[in-house]
Amino acid sequence: MNPASSFIETSASSSSKTRTCVIIDDEERGRAYLCALLRRNFPDLLQVGQAVSVVESVALIARTNPDIAFLDVDIIGGTAFDVLERLDPKPFVIICSTSYNNPGSILPPPGVAILLKPISIDALREVLQSKL
Repeated sequence: MNPASSFIETSASSSSKTRTCVIIDDEERGRAYLCALLRRNFPDLLQVGQAVSVVESVALIARTNPDIAFLDVDIIGGTAFDVLERLDPKPFVIICSTSYNNPGSILPPPGVAILLKPISIDALREVLQSKL
């Protein structure tokens, strides 16, 4: 299967306490790691979809209107910032960056947090506690 066309979406429950998120990463291992981390540590955060490219990401976010979007910096067709430019309204965005991307040099816009990969549970918890 072509990873650019891999797209996963699930339906959200109607619970008022449930927050939703999407995971955008062109690497299967990165998506799987974050999914597992979220399931184990944040059971009230419902994952409503995944995408691997800028085009899929914009469509997924528009369709599902998640509370939080986890975006890898570099994805198929561009970057997390390309996705951000196309969103209105924007969910709270957490950009996930590997150390070679030099996340310290990225100045996040309002409503955006940056986490260094591999994502530690403590860093993730700190960011999410401000939003959940």
